[in-house]
Parts: sequence; C-alpha cells; structure tokens
Amino acid sequence: MCWTPTGFSLALNPRRVNTMLGIKGTGRYYYLFLEHFVEGGDMYKTTMICLFSIVFLFIASISHAIPPNTVIIYEHHNFQGKSLTVSPVTEKAANALHSLKGTGLHDEMSSYRYNLPEGVEFIFYEHSDGNGRAIRLSGTSEHSDTKRNNFKDCASAWKWFYKNIPSDTVIFYEHKNYGGKVVTASGATKQDEDKYHSLKGSGVHDESSSIRWNIPPGKRVMLYVHSDGDGNAYELNGKGDDPDTHDNGLGDNISSWRWFADKLPINTAELYKHSHFGGKAIKITPVTRYPENRLNSLKGTGLHDEITSIRWNLEKGIVFALYQDDQITNRNMWLTNEGEIRKLDPSKSTFLGVTFSVGTSGEDASAGPVIRPEDAPGYNDCFSTWKWMRRD
Repeated sequence: MCWTPTGFSLALNPRRVNTMLGIKGTGRYYYLFLEHFVEGGDMYKTTMICLFSIVFLFIASISHAIPPNTVIIYEHHNFQGKSLTVSPVTEKAANALHSLKGTGLHDEMSSYRYNLPEGVEFIFYEHSDGNGRAIRLSGTSEHSDTKRNNFKDCASAWKWFYKNIPSDTVIFYEHKNYGGKVVTASGATKQDEDKYHSLKGSGVHDESSSIRWNIPPGKRVMLYVHSDGDGNAYELNGKGDDPDTHDNGLGDNISSWRWFADKLPINTAELYKHSHFGGKAIKITPVTRYPENRLNSLKGTGLHDEITSIRWNLEKGIVFALYQDDQITNRNMWLTNEGEIRKLDPSKSTFLGVTFSVGTSGEDASAGPVIRPEDAPGYNDCFSTWKWMRRD
C-alpha cells in the first residue's frame, strides 16, 4: 500500500484496481507490469509504484469521464455488462417519456453514470407510463449498484426537463415524480381572474399526482378539489414543485384552478361561498360608495347565510361589519385594515384583525366581548347583512 500526495491510499491488488476503474483485467496487468519493469530496492520500488499509480489513475479517470449532457445505463453493477448511452440528453423531447423497451436494458439497469447540465433533471421510472417508483438525477455523479436504493432491474422509462419552468406557468402531471400525462397551463395569470378553469377533458382531471409551478410576484393560484371551487384547496405562489400531492390530501383530486392578486384594491371586501376563496363570490368595491351605517342585505347575491371565506383591504379608520341579521344584536364580525380568512371556523382558526362579538349592539361592539376561537359557536354560513362605518 502507498500514500499518494492527496492523502488517499491505494492497495495494489487486482480486485481493488478493477473496482476503482470499473474495467476487467486492467488491475492485474497493471500490477504485473510494474513488478516486471520496476527494479531496485524496496523503497525505490515502492516510490516508483506510487508515482506510476498516480499517473495511471489520472489517465484512467480522464478516459472514463462522462461527457457533458450524458447518462449511461449499465446492465450489471459496477458499470459492467451491456450499456446504453443517452447523449445529448437535452436534444431528446423534454417532459416526454422515453421507454427502454428494445434497448436490451428494459428492467435490467443495475448501475448508471451521469453528467447533466445545470438546471436539468433526469428521472428513471419503474413503469413505462411513468408510474411507480422513481430515481431523480441532477448534476454529475454515478451509482454502482441500484440494489442499494431498491431500484435494481426496475427502470422501464425515463424523461428529462428543465427545473426552472417559464414564469406564469403551472404544470400538472398524472403520476408522482412528474410521470405520466402532462398538462401545462401557460400564462395562467393572464386569464380571467374570476374564472374557475376546469381540468375536465385534459387527461389529468382528478388524476394529477404531482405539480410544478412558477407564479409571478403578487399573485397566487388556487387548486380545488371540485370544479366550482369547493372542498380542499392547494395554494401556489412563487416557484416550487410537489412530487407527490397525496401528502396534502390532493392526490388524484384536483378538478379546477383559479388565480387572483394577493392585494385587493383599497376599501374592497370579497365574500366567498366556499372555503379557500372558492365558489360563488361577490366583490364590494369600494365599500364607501354605499351610505355609511346603512345595513345592506345579502339576499339575492347567492351568499345570504352562505359566506365561508373573506378577503378585505380597508383604509385606516374604515370598518366593514357583517351581521347575522338586521337586528345587529346577534353574531357580528368587524373587519379592519387588510386580511383574509380562508375558512370561517373559529374552532380551528385564529383570525388576526377580526373582532368577534355576540349579543352586543353593533354600535358598541368594539367595546364588547372578543370571543376566543375555542369558545366561538361558529361563524360560517351565518351572515346576511353588512355595513361600513368610520372609527378612529
């Protein structure tokens, strides 16, 4: 054994050299070559063998370097047996599944090497449709035995894509780990802000199990379980991805989506029928165009006793008040400044900037009892009138 200047040891035996280089027979012949041609005392021979080792391994590392934009698949572990080279990767169709059938390596991959451009992700799939287990690759590396990550002889297909997707885009995938059918919503926030966009007929309606997105600043996209915006929801903002939406209860459940701006115009209130700003909605803007202190009924709006989520943006000193009825002595809620309530269920949420008042006159509600969330009887689907007023 000798120590190289880098501090790594090299055991001069055929098995060790073969394993390091991943080629058959080389280690044995290399060792015999040195034993035959290097003469002299033990110290001299050891020194010369170390120098030859450094040069040999350097040349071998160059000869086995993976070219850029390349993935190499091997039949056996330690990069042995049949091989398949995918190069250049990014000249193949992006976001498309490429089957390994007919290559001799379908369900036969036991090791692989790769050298991928920055920003590129490469994925192996267990099944040809992109379903099942997956291995995600990026950068430059290798894996000498896929048995170690429970993927031996499992690869049936692969795909690649750029990690950075275009701005204002949401991509829906049929399966986990971005496999299966793909549906791209480009220019998402350039479409009608108040419209629910159904995924029916797209191939991923109630079938999407992974998503990627890039949403412009100041905007968000909501994904809904039902086409009318009802049920559970998933909020997207900024850049991100989710390889498995089952983790948040939306796997194979997304039916529609919509977008809206984070900030409402000043002196505006938006009332929604469903939680997470879904379903039927009305926008009251500006609230100050209505007479101050006048009760306004919600009858005929589709939201009478049906409000479950709210957004608002009010100038300082303006109060937007919701009441259970026109007596203003039962349940009421005052909103000030700016905020939102995703679900009117005080038993599960804490609402900042919101005063809950029960059994107190609306005129004196600011001095009345503030109901703690755990004590509140529930405020969803109970408001039928509203008004605005000025308060210092």
